[in-house]
Amino acid sequence: MKTPRADIAFVVCLWLVVLVTTNLPYYRQARATPPGYQFGGLLFATSDQNSYLMWMRQAAAGHFLWRNLMTTEPHEPFYTNLLWLALGQVSRLGLSTLTVYHAARVVFSLLLLIAVYALLGALLSDGAQRRAALLLIATGDGLAWVFFALNVRPTDGVPVGTAAFAAPELLAWPSMALLTHFTAALAAMAGVLYFTLAAYHRPQRWAAYALAGGLLLAVLAGFHVYDVLTLAAVLIVHLVMTYRTGQGERHLPRALLVVLLPGLLVTALVEVMLLRSPMGRAWQESNLMLSYSPFAYAVGLGIPLLLALADHRRFFH
Repeated sequence: MKTPRADIAFVVCLWLVVLVTTNLPYYRQARATPPGYQFGGLLFATSDQNSYLMWMRQAAAGHFLWRNLMTTEPHEPFYTNLLWLALGQVSRLGLSTLTVYHAARVVFSLLLLIAVYALLGALLSDGAQRRAALLLIATGDGLAWVFFALNVRPTDGVPVGTAAFAAPELLAWPSMALLTHFTAALAAMAGVLYFTLAAYHRPQRWAAYALAGGLLLAVLAGFHVYDVLTLAAVLIVHLVMTYRTGQGERHLPRALLVVLLPGLLVTALVEVMLLRSPMGRAWQESNLMLSYSPFAYAVGLGIPLLLALADHRRFFH
């Protein structure tokens, strides 16, 4: 089906709005930097993001496996990541790693909007509904601002906005504003969902669509492995619900297997890569995080969660 021009124009205009709004904080911070100081170019989780630049610099130097340069402990190279590997190669063109990092964030923002639009096209036939949903996804936020407007803070014993502020991958706009790999991961997840649904609903070409989804899931596992098991669980539950509603066709389990298998194999390889190294094992142990409370997730998801709950009966029936 040919994409309507109105939808193409809307996606481009929305990306331009995202481009300005997500980069304005960097401009303001750079302008507000006092004389004698230099803005580092990062706004959130600077220690984490500096480690990403560290990986990119080693990739730019021609290394495939990398060492953790943030420790003085002696160790052998133990880690690689498809995204930082690719961006490191780009920086070999003479660009700084920070420039490539932010340029990639901008590019992946566009790819995210395109992937989400394609997914919405598979779910919604009405153009106005697609554009409204894309606008909500691209610019939506949680409900933490309500608590801050009422002058309620986390220090008051209310965990307001914990998930929204500490986990920007929960929402598209904070991801597009702050972290390159979160933006790329969201785009990849939307793409996997699109190809999976296409494999379900186009039985004549299900194998091609499922293979495309599987390869994309494998790439996702190669740079943001945390998302793979969650996405696999969502797709399995969706398949079960599809059969419970009597809409499942015989090829669906095979299609889902083709989608999931490559990503799960790469996930296993990443786990082996980390476990075989003492530094990798120590890194994994230090990265353990407890989940946020259900209230924090509810506040973080905000209006989309309310809409989902309001429509849950139609979903299950």
